[in-house]
Amino acid sequence: MLNASDISKDPASLVDQESQVVEGDENPERGNWTNKAEYLLSMIGYAIGLGNIWRFPYLAYKNGGGAFLIPYFLTLLLSGIPLFLMEAAIGQFCSQSLIKVWSAVPILQGVGISMLVVKVLVAFYYNVIIAYGLYYLFASFQFPLPWSSCSSWADSKCSVTTIEYCNVSGVLLANWTQENTTCPSSNIITVPFQRPSEQYWDNVVLQRSSGLDETGPIVWHLALCLLLSSIVVAASIIKGIKSSGKVVYFTATFPFLAILILLIRGVTLEGAGDGIKFFIGSQSNLTKLMEGQVWKDAASQTFFSLSVSMGGVLTLASYNNFHNNILLDTVLVTFINHGTSVFAGIAVFSILGHMAYISGKPVETVVKEGIGSNHLIEDIEMMIGKKGFYFRLWCIVSWYFVSPCIVLVILVWSLVTFAPPTYGNIQYPIWGTVLGWCMIVFVIIWIPVVAAYKLLKANGSLWMRLKLLCSPSEDWHPYLDIHRGERYSEEQCRHRIALSKNYEQM
Repeated sequence: MLNASDISKDPASLVDQESQVVEGDENPERGNWTNKAEYLLSMIGYAIGLGNIWRFPYLAYKNGGGAFLIPYFLTLLLSGIPLFLMEAAIGQFCSQSLIKVWSAVPILQGVGISMLVVKVLVAFYYNVIIAYGLYYLFASFQFPLPWSSCSSWADSKCSVTTIEYCNVSGVLLANWTQENTTCPSSNIITVPFQRPSEQYWDNVVLQRSSGLDETGPIVWHLALCLLLSSIVVAASIIKGIKSSGKVVYFTATFPFLAILILLIRGVTLEGAGDGIKFFIGSQSNLTKLMEGQVWKDAASQTFFSLSVSMGGVLTLASYNNFHNNILLDTVLVTFINHGTSVFAGIAVFSILGHMAYISGKPVETVVKEGIGSNHLIEDIEMMIGKKGFYFRLWCIVSWYFVSPCIVLVILVWSLVTFAPPTYGNIQYPIWGTVLGWCMIVFVIIWIPVVAAYKLLKANGSLWMRLKLLCSPSEDWHPYLDIHRGERYSEEQCRHRIALSKNYEQM
């Protein structure tokens, strides 16, 4: 088989090369997905995660229930899909790594390093979450479940049911409900308590210390679960996409099965209807749409859930065949992602409604507990064919105006409304907050550092250096010669190199 870098421009050789790569991977050096299903499942598995199951239902409740779906899907159309398409298209077009892909805008190559640092930090974070899940998986084989009642690990605040007293003329009655006595709501005193599941989490699973200042001993059952989760992840990716592409048949489909089981079980429980009403039913609050916080939460959840700008979308797409229909894939993955959020929300709130029914409390009480856009559009159309005026207009408006404005608003709003982090009622020490900010700085510092380094290394006036480094370098092109066409031919490449040298000499 001919190497991609050795292909001649003779038409007969090009035909022969096409016949060679069709038999296996189109890109013999980096490899490609075995089939389209593995790519789509990998993308869906990457996008759908804890944010869909944990974060979205809470945000929907907080921001008007079903009314929240309006800004949620609107931000998907205006910003989520365009940004997802941009990142996936860049990866598929050049088939390069997170760092090398920034040959499109050399001055921003530090963004690639920042993406890589973020992925490392998130990998540690998610492995810990997986470790928690593995521990509960093993613990759930016990009968009865260890967190179903207050055992020896619990303290006096632990209770399965709500503890209430009735204040009658200064005397607290504990069994007033059993005596068929009516107690005015103003006289009901609820004693603070913790459910067994909460105390099991704090006292058994985490063996939580008094604060960040006290690290405590090694929790060996979690350490071993973390080791196991790391081994599973390593085994899944040891052969790159050839092994991970097989794993996603289970990892990307099982969550849907689990949510379906929860949904079927949840809607059959007493009180489930009350929970669903709070989520997308009659208790939706359309007046919430007038509040800016609702739109900010919708945009934040869209970006968080789709995991755009973190490098994963770009990396997964870089193993696609060059002419893969990336636009169709983007629409499928993003709508499946948002649809799953709604699907999971119904399952979660049906169970919350049942919990409220058992405790005799309202549901709300339970709940509380620089690439040039025209240039990139032409690159996309090289892969998927011409799309016409409206596609170009949508991309330009989204990439130039809508998405930047939404991201800027979220950034400014987050900085203005920032509050020191807490764990329950425990305030983090100052040094803990400073450590968090240092992690943020460590992620983004590479962007100005690399930009400054490249400006210093370039020749010419400052304006010429900026112009050169903000334009695609000669390394920005499709990975294989057979896909470069006239726009990225050797002649065009020589022309761009000559222009670069002229800039350096000025």
